[in-house]
Amino acid sequence: GLGLAAPAPGVGPPAAPAGPGSWLAAEPRGTVEVGDVLVPAATDVFLGDRALVNVAGLLKAGIRPYDHAARWGGDEFLVLLSPCDETTLQQIGERLRLSIEQANLPEGRKITVSVGSCLAQPGDQLEKLLKSADDALYEAKASGRNRMIKAG
Repeated sequence: GLGLAAPAPGVGPPAAPAGPGSWLAAEPRGTVEVGDVLVPAATDVFLGDRALVNVAGLLKAGIRPYDHAARWGGDEFLVLLSPCDETTLQQIGERLRLSIEQANLPEGRKITVSVGSCLAQPGDQLEKLLKSADDALYEAKASGRNRMIKAG
């Protein structure tokens, strides 16, 4: 999950969108290539600081200049897309997922990302939005990882 009770030191989520917007919760997972098979790797070995920096750079490169991405907890990220409608949410979420999946990292390392998303409306409470995105992230991880699930 997003570790809502314990964000990374000095890091908090961006403010809730004033108008229609969206939240993406993303959690990367490292793998190592063994022949033609991608095998899950230990997080502490393959998702070290360099890999997280790579993911952060890919997230930043894949969002619009006025959107926000932040590390949230250990190896999780939050992305605020505002303004955003359902079509934009799907397009940007899939673009981010694919850019991380297709990234070439040293030593045959690969990272995939599970993404949970929710569409926000004016007046939605931040805590509810974060929980919705987190629940969708959990569903994406439980249904096979490396996919995007929209809440609701």
